[in-house]
This record gives sequence, structure tokens and C-alpha cells, in this order.
Amino acid sequence: MKPACTLLLLTLLSSPFVVSAQENIEKTFTFGIVSNKAQSKIKKATPLTQYVTENMAEYGYAKGAVKVFKNYRQLAVALENGTVQIATATPFNAMTLEKESNSQVLAIRWKKGLQKYHTVFFTNKESGIESFSDLRGKTLVFEKRTSTSSYYLPAITLLNHGEKLQYLPSPDDKPAKDSIGYLFLDEQLAQSNEINLSVWVYKQRVAAGAFSNFNWNNPKDLPENMKDKLAIFSRSVEIPRDLILASPSMSLEQQRKITSILLDMDTTHEGSLALKKFQNTKKFSALTPEMRASLSTVRKSVHLLPKVD
Repeated sequence: MKPACTLLLLTLLSSPFVVSAQENIEKTFTFGIVSNKAQSKIKKATPLTQYVTENMAEYGYAKGAVKVFKNYRQLAVALENGTVQIATATPFNAMTLEKESNSQVLAIRWKKGLQKYHTVFFTNKESGIESFSDLRGKTLVFEKRTSTSSYYLPAITLLNHGEKLQYLPSPDDKPAKDSIGYLFLDEQLAQSNEINLSVWVYKQRVAAGAFSNFNWNNPKDLPENMKDKLAIFSRSVEIPRDLILASPSMSLEQQRKITSILLDMDTTHEGSLALKKFQNTKKFSALTPEMRASLSTVRKSVHLLPKVD
């Protein structure tokens, strides 16, 4: 006859109501961000992360954490191996993450209150420039290599229109006659910003400039007295302001749950406060057919640009 304790143990192990030790382990829900300002980003994103974590308790998540990475290659690895559950990125970086980590775009983040935006190409009215072809043999200024609206998007727009781009180290350098020269303002000035970019175009140091439609309409980036002398000659497609992606380690059910939590955040007091603290996010919204189409354009074109951390 077997001891009673042995029979009890065998009965417990075979019982459908026993939860394994592995399932009892408290899991951490981690939000991944790329930034060179780690402490600031952690502070701003923690309330949002905690909010999502609390609503994911049914999946064993008991703690929330924000992890800041130096570059998107590191974040891609973390998404792929499941050490990060969700991440935020601008469209071009999001499409790179999607490809390198097999992560899934869940929703649009209305960063700083904006759902979508586009690039405007502008020039001094006296330049005679009316189209991309008029830029051949001339120079266009972008703000910096990591800017979506003032590099990635305008460069892709030009390339998709069949134009050739030629990098110039200095505004004194000239591109080939069949190419559009481009340079980065942050490589020329100690203080690189939208207003200085506007000044360069206004004073015709370069033939044209490119930044977002919101920069164009912001007097801090483009004062009215300068704007009167400038003109927009082309625009890019509109793209989402920012995106949220989920790790491939998350099941389809979990991804749907996270999406539901995000889309409803702005309807609760606690959720609205958490959103505001994270870069004044207005809300999250689902991808519209228009935004899916623009992301498809980005997805097909992102390989044309050099990778930038």
C-alpha cells in the first residue's frame, strides 16, 4: 500500500485545477523606447506603462517597466526575443523594426496631439523653382539624418519621383547637373533647428528646404515676415505621427487586448493623465485605410535610405 502523502501528491499533480510554478511567476510588461535622454523618457512613459500593465494582469503581468535603448537595432533584438512587449517609433523606424524583429503595428499614437503629418518642400519665391526637376543641379537642406519630416520622408519622396540625390558636405559644394544636392543643417551649425533652416532658404543659401506642415504653420519655426517671401512647391504623402508595435512573442489575443487598452485610454481619467505625461499624447487610434496605404509606401521605400541609429 502506497503512503497517503504519495497518493495525495499524485492526485494534485493530475488535477486540472493546479497552476504550475511557471504560470505563477509574476511577469514584467516592458515598454521599449529609443532615446539619448533615458531618465526623462522613463519618467514620462512610466504612467502609461503602468496603466497598460494593470489591464494586462489576466496574462500574468504584475509589474511594468520602461527600457530605453541607444538605437533601433538594440530595440529590434529586444522585441524579437520578447524582453520588450511593446515599443514606440516613428513610421520609418517602425517599418525597420517590423522587418528586423517581425513585430506588429498595433495603433497610431497622437504624439504631441497630432495624428498625422507630411513634408512640405519650400523655396524663396525669387528662386524660380516650381517642381522637383527645377532642383537638379541645386541644393536642398534637411535638418538632420534622424528626422522623419526633414529627411526620411522628403528623400523618399524625391527618390520615388525618379530624382537622383547627392550628399554634399558643405553648401559651397555643388551637385552634378542631373542630381539634387542635399546637406544636413546640424552638420553645418552648432544650433540646428527649424527656424535656422527657414533662414537658409529665405536668404537663398540653399535653393530649397523641407520640414513638416506643422513647422510651416508654426511662427516659432517660420516667422510671418519670412513666410511671405517663401512658397511651397510640393508636398509628400501624409503619414502617422507615431506608432505602437508589439513583440512577436505576444499572442494574437494579447495583441488585440493591448490594442483595445490603448484605444480606450483617453476615455478614462487615469488613462488621459498617463497619455498627457507621455509627450502630450492625445490618444491612440486604429490605422485607417489611408494610413495603411502610406505605411505601405514607407515599407516599400525604407530600404532606399541608409540605416541610421
